[in-house]
Amino acid sequence: MLRYILPTLCVFITWYLVGLFSGTSDYLSTWGFLLPTTWSALFIYFRSKGFIYHAALGYSIYLLMFLADELCFREAVLPRYGEGFLSFQFSYLLTSILCILSLNLTAALQGRIKSSYILIINSLIILLSIITPVSYITYSLELDAEITRDVVFAIMASNQQESLEFALIYLSPKSLLSGAILVSVLIGLLRLQMKEGSSRQIRPKLIIVQIAVLITLLSLQLRHFRLYGFIFSSVRMYYAEAGRFFETQRRYAQNASLIHSSKKEQGETCIVIIGESLTPAHMGLYGYHRDTTPLLQKHTEEDDLLIFTNAFASHTHTVESLCLALTEANLQNQLKFFDSPSLLHVLNHAGIKTTWLSNQWLRDDFANSISTIVMHADELTLLSNDQTNTTDKRGYDGVVIEPTIAQINQEGDENQVIFIHLQGSHWDYKDRYPEALNRFTETNDIAGLDQWNLLSDDVRNKVNHYDNSIAYNDFVISSIINALSESGGVSSLIYFSDHGEDVYGDLGHNSSQATFPMVEIPLIIWFSTDYKERYPAKVNTLAAHTDKLFCNDSIYNTVIGMLALETDRFDPKYDLSAPSYHLKKDDAYTLYGRKKYTTLLKEFKD
Repeated sequence: MLRYILPTLCVFITWYLVGLFSGTSDYLSTWGFLLPTTWSALFIYFRSKGFIYHAALGYSIYLLMFLADELCFREAVLPRYGEGFLSFQFSYLLTSILCILSLNLTAALQGRIKSSYILIINSLIILLSIITPVSYITYSLELDAEITRDVVFAIMASNQQESLEFALIYLSPKSLLSGAILVSVLIGLLRLQMKEGSSRQIRPKLIIVQIAVLITLLSLQLRHFRLYGFIFSSVRMYYAEAGRFFETQRRYAQNASLIHSSKKEQGETCIVIIGESLTPAHMGLYGYHRDTTPLLQKHTEEDDLLIFTNAFASHTHTVESLCLALTEANLQNQLKFFDSPSLLHVLNHAGIKTTWLSNQWLRDDFANSISTIVMHADELTLLSNDQTNTTDKRGYDGVVIEPTIAQINQEGDENQVIFIHLQGSHWDYKDRYPEALNRFTETNDIAGLDQWNLLSDDVRNKVNHYDNSIAYNDFVISSIINALSESGGVSSLIYFSDHGEDVYGDLGHNSSQATFPMVEIPLIIWFSTDYKERYPAKVNTLAAHTDKLFCNDSIYNTVIGMLALETDRFDPKYDLSAPSYHLKKDDAYTLYGRKKYTTLLKEFKD
């Protein structure tokens, strides 16, 4: 009798402990009673067949799936109870049973092939079974956030180095140790099963049951395998959008009749600088208590710099943000970025030379939409990709200064637009500036700064590194402005960040934890004296709009407006330099329309 009671008690105790840990109430529902009862029966059955440890492995995998599902999909649209809950758990149950049967099948070969081979095969089966749920659980526990499609998109758009940096940042020693213990325990169960006895025959019934379970699994819809189906559908959607965007950009490049664009004036230079992970809350220029931007501050005193105080990003991730900033699509006109022409196409068709200088590592395939955009520049220089030092594939942003000056001083009277994509203040902050510029190092309390005083020493060090990266960014931007000013002629410069960064909250810019500092961005515009004389109305309008609410998805129209292009792919109501520009707070959204700007602002102030 005890051999029936003990497995049942173990199953129910672990079931309720995992349910309690996940914070869900599903395990208390009707199905929350029937599922552990089913597993108790399975334990008793497999024990009678001599596979008790394989049953424990299968149940462990099922619990990991259950925990991952509860932690990461609490807010999902899919139902949590009734038919929806049952279909999810049924798919996980069958997957676990299939794993048990696979382990039993290979164990039956013991004596026919080496035990070490059987252990390796079964270990691979276990590792392949747990890698997905463990990844979900680790993400949820380390970031205290649910995984979203945006997160999957960000991973797909990242390069290997960025992915490694992300893992090193958020994978704590505790998580690594827990993972190692989990794998050790599971492999230990495998070894115990192998010591259980002599080899068993491969019974036809076992193969038939395994085939039946596999057919049942294959007959279920992909959405029922939520842990796996969510990733699969997200990856499929990502590649579909990226592929469509690639074809759209190629079509606009090859067919001149799709865009009508021209410019009367000649000899103008415009520089568009794209910052990275920069929030104005850490810029002295915007009132920060540290003087992180002394050089830009001098330009404001010379009255040749406009500082815009209410700019925000359309998204907290780089690719999503720039796909709107650099295409005709924005959150107001409801156009899809993957069906829209890029700013480079409008400029190219107007006969304007386009140059792209990037210190960001870019992939050389269509799977990254930023790569798709920049490949249509007349000249493309990927400074980060050219780095040969394996310890630092990026280099500091100062590497853009010399090639930018060379482009500015090129002879000729043609119009040109130079795009500069910086590493800016992307994590790891301490790698974004030279050690010689390590200005901010203090970690002591500061009178009157409660927000700083509440931080741990670890976060204070991160803030110091972030502020140092901004001070270095100040040097890079100011150097480019100085070079542009010294060259003379009609020239302008616009600087904006792709998104902000929640440094004090130690949250980075993960969209699943979106906060106001993640979307608040700086917007700075500089004009030469000759530009002011040629376009006084535009300069006056921009000066009058410094307090206007502005989303960086309107950069496309604003650059076209500042250049005075005549094109059919332009809407002045999204052009900050046009008198008709206006964005109401009630119409201001971020995260591709899923979050209101005012909501994030209110949450931040509260």
